[in-house]
Amino acid sequence: MDENKDKIKEVEENGKKYTIQYFKGQKLDRNIPTKKIVLLGLTGVGKTTISYRLITDEFKQCSPTISLDLAGYKIKVNDKIIQIQIWDSCGNDEFAANTPNLFKNTFIGILVYEIVKKDSFNHIEKWKNLLLLYSHASFVYLIGNKADLENRQVETYEGEQYKDEHKFNVFMETSAKSGLNIDKLLNKIAIDVYESTKKEEEIEEIEKKNNGRISLTKEDLGNEDNEQSIKKKSCC
Repeated sequence: MDENKDKIKEVEENGKKYTIQYFKGQKLDRNIPTKKIVLLGLTGVGKTTISYRLITDEFKQCSPTISLDLAGYKIKVNDKIIQIQIWDSCGNDEFAANTPNLFKNTFIGILVYEIVKKDSFNHIEKWKNLLLLYSHASFVYLIGNKADLENRQVETYEGEQYKDEHKFNVFMETSAKSGLNIDKLLNKIAIDVYESTKKEEEIEEIEKKNNGRISLTKEDLGNEDNEQSIKKKSCC
């Protein structure tokens, strides 16, 4: 067995079963569809350690990102190989506001705060506004990181309430250090990417049959949470 392949995981969501396999240590291939994920949040909330955990399944104490770091990995969901490219930004909203390419072609925006710092949670509103202003992200996740620490300042219900009020797709608390819910986050990303890619392929097939003309609603594709119009997206 290829040593760069992670173990195969069997996951079930909404009555559907998925076989997910992660590939370690492989460079991204331009010929394979790539989905872009942007991590946003104040400096120190753990964006880089989350990114490192997602890619390597290991914890590493990372220095704050100065401007922008890029990393990626391959996954195989059922019979489809897909690539994920993670854009890890510094925790400066002024930098983000003046770097529109940071948001270009974003598929998933992950907004991160740490549960022991209320200010990082209060700042989520700014990151959300920047993401919605500069991108057409199909999914938005809210992550409360450092859930292994005591003396929390942000309660779980506050994150859940914020997610519901702003119609985010996902809320969960994680710990990049202990690994809490990192697998859950990985699997959710994989499933959302897989289902979206399938739907894009369905659209392309319909377009071919109709000579490029297509008129579909969100309900036609079974994605009621996605408030964006149906668009084809590719990573830059």
